[in-house]
Amino acid sequence: MASGLFRVYEPLILTPVIISVISYLAFSVGLVAFTTGVTLPCAVLFIISGVIVINSISGTILQIEGQ
Repeated sequence: MASGLFRVYEPLILTPVIISVISYLAFSVGLVAFTTGVTLPCAVLFIISGVIVINSISGTILQIEGQ
């Protein structure tokens, strides 16, 4: 909100792009395994869902990095 008051919108554009590039690189290099196809309910905590969906702690690390 404060960035909108001063008409500084760069973080709103750059942050999702940077997170997407980091995630893409992590998947393409092999630091994070591809998802297993498990569908989770929306009430699962994001730390736990990373472990369940990827079957590895690397999914949780990628989620924490994105936060």
